[in-house]
Amino acid sequence: MTKRVLLVCMLDSIHTAHWVERFNNSDIVIEIYPSQKFRHIHPKIIKQLGRSSNIKLAIHNRFIPLAVYGYLDFFLNEIPSKLGRRINRVRSLQSHLNKSNFNFVHALEIQGAGYLSAQLSLKPETQLIVTNWGSDIYYFKNIATDAALIRNLLRKTDSYSAECVRDYDLAREMGFSGLELPVIPNSGGNSYLIGDFANRKEFLIVAKCYGGRFGRGDLAIEAVTKLLQSEKDFRIFFYSVSPEYEKRIIALQEKFPGRIDFSTISLGKSHSELMELFKRARIYLGCSVSDGISTSFLEALSHGVYPIQTNTSCANEWVEKGIHASLVSLNLDEISSELISKATNWKSLEKLTSHNFEIARTLLDPISIQAKSQTFYHL
Repeated sequence: MTKRVLLVCMLDSIHTAHWVERFNNSDIVIEIYPSQKFRHIHPKIIKQLGRSSNIKLAIHNRFIPLAVYGYLDFFLNEIPSKLGRRINRVRSLQSHLNKSNFNFVHALEIQGAGYLSAQLSLKPETQLIVTNWGSDIYYFKNIATDAALIRNLLRKTDSYSAECVRDYDLAREMGFSGLELPVIPNSGGNSYLIGDFANRKEFLIVAKCYGGRFGRGDLAIEAVTKLLQSEKDFRIFFYSVSPEYEKRIIALQEKFPGRIDFSTISLGKSHSELMELFKRARIYLGCSVSDGISTSFLEALSHGVYPIQTNTSCANEWVEKGIHASLVSLNLDEISSELISKATNWKSLEKLTSHNFEIARTLLDPISIQAKSQTFYHL
């Protein structure tokens, strides 16, 4: 009998796309349900919906173009009708569950999908799987309202997965008592595009520069500024730049002509374009208040780029596996000092990045990650 999974997830997320991609044309039916409002389905998900007979949208009329599905979902779930009521996302999902038989409901992150799934009434034969993304527990456990919601969810969870050992320990502390699924990166080995390692020829540094709740792009900008003032050869590419940092980076462009380029969150580079930059870069810099492994950290490893990452992530678990990286605190002097030190001593890093590349080739092998992923659904 073919197993059925109801995947509650973000439909506009590249991480969702990479997860679903591991099950293309496998012996399991996966129905995707949006955990929150969205405008567009991610292009990679649309591609899989078109070519994989076992990947479907949970609630979708075939006469409605996928391009407008997000707007329809928003209208039905978010905009009150003339009667002052709207179709509640929980009620809609519960109704779909009642009409079908699923072996698993899989919440693919906690703050959206997890909180939503915790409100469902599942049939005895349906197991609840919860996957932790990034800082889902690590950060939000410190907020009282979220901590209560997380505990409620984990008490109902049959199986749990995360990309950090750290988060399994935290889940146990918060009431989880079910099955621990394999530790694997959320974004998957198929996203890292590991190729032949080549020595870096360009003096290029890529720096993630987002803000909001988790990002500390301001620290990245200040550290890079100090490097540019002391070194004449390096160029910088800032990506995922948040609106609050755009003017500061434009000012840097004027101060250091021809040495700064950037892409914003709203007008970002595609994943493949960004990976082309990683292939040419020497150093990756990432600063955040809280994180999981950090997908960018792993992408750096798999392209022979030396990573400098704040120790607010669980990248230390990869250092324990033999990876060479600089883990720094959220301190500008420490970050800038480490950045300048590594940038000016690149020759000493070439063997280290080559070593990282070989470890990444093994630990981020797409076939191995796909095999571990399929054990989630007992395939």
